[in-house]
Amino acid sequence: MIPRLFLAGVAALVISPGVGFAQSLAKFGTDNRAMTIGDLSESQALTMLKDQGRVSMSGTFFDTNSAALISGANEVLFKLARVLEGLPGARLAVVGHTDNTGSLDTNLKLSQARAQAVVDALLAAPNSVAPERLVAVGVGAIDPIASNISEEGKALNRRVTFVLIDNEDAQAAPAAGSWLSDPVTGCAIWTAGDDAADEGAMWTGACINGEANGRGTLVFWDDQGFEARYDGDVLNGRAEGSGTVWARNEDGTGLDIYEGSFRSGQPDGDIKITSSTGYVFDGTTGDAPGHVTGKLTTPDGWVVSGEIKDGQSVGPALVYYETDAGELYFGDAENGKRDGFGASVSADDSAYFGEFKQGSASGAGVFEAPDGGRFVGEFDGGAPNGRGTAIGADGTSYQGLFVDGNAEGLILVTQADGTQSTETWKDGSKVK
Repeated sequence: MIPRLFLAGVAALVISPGVGFAQSLAKFGTDNRAMTIGDLSESQALTMLKDQGRVSMSGTFFDTNSAALISGANEVLFKLARVLEGLPGARLAVVGHTDNTGSLDTNLKLSQARAQAVVDALLAAPNSVAPERLVAVGVGAIDPIASNISEEGKALNRRVTFVLIDNEDAQAAPAAGSWLSDPVTGCAIWTAGDDAADEGAMWTGACINGEANGRGTLVFWDDQGFEARYDGDVLNGRAEGSGTVWARNEDGTGLDIYEGSFRSGQPDGDIKITSSTGYVFDGTTGDAPGHVTGKLTTPDGWVVSGEIKDGQSVGPALVYYETDAGELYFGDAENGKRDGFGASVSADDSAYFGEFKQGSASGAGVFEAPDGGRFVGEFDGGAPNGRGTAIGADGTSYQGLFVDGNAEGLILVTQADGTQSTETWKDGSKVK
């Protein structure tokens, strides 16, 4: 069973056999923290909230074991209030965080107090944000953004993050899917596909308005046991922002890993996929499931770089692979065929370097035979066709016209000692 998670439209990426190999990968999606509002203009912060669903306060605004705001907070909060004017239908969760000093219970209470202190400041003049637009949530020390070993890191962890939890102008949620509930908290978690009695889920982060929100861990299971784990940003029960998925592969023998960005529960933007069998895809998602652009590397090091749609390479690509016959190819490809400049080395050590069209050597190129002979010139349909020079293993060269690899017409012959003569050839044989 493919994990349904909160990811809809799971598709396989299969590279076309036309470029030498095929391998399937399941499709999902580094762990970037929220941008700080103090580093952004009002318009940038507005875009950040719309696109990523979260933004955090910059600077150090709380001392250890304190919920009192210190210097610099007023300017940041005033900016946030102006940003909210551009989101008239939005509600924010104000999420308080602590460093790791103190017990779990103490830190949860302290983080709640910090979140409430920020809410109170936003409600007061001159910010004057409506109280129904804000909710305070404390998550303690469970989501650090820096090491708690140093005082500098602890200061960064004493922060507040603003998470968009409701927006009338937000992108509509996917129609397909169903809801699961955390068995302890009852917090709602969205999963692709219809609800199944054998599937369950749990959430370690904040539960706001009855739905998973903020940063945390989602774990899914079914009648076969562990199904998948997601670490990252969640908005209204769905993956939203950056995250990492570890998912059971189709035969249950290992885990596939997906790292990248998500939007409304879907992979969206940069994505890296590492399959349990060693295949790695690194690139970006396209306009539909199964449509990506990037680089696929096989366990043996073979590479396809370009656009892939529904399992086929589309348009120009850069490839490196070995065929079933033992031929190596590195170069350009288009729509699953060699097209452009490339190099191929056959199992018998013969090699071609040059232009390809529609899968075969066509254009200017160089062919080297296993015995040391070579041809430099024009190719068409995979063979010398046109003007060129053939050089035998003994050093004798033949310059002129070639048809399907054979000398044709008047040929200039140069011996290894430099003496020259002209000969007439037809169908690959010298005419006496």
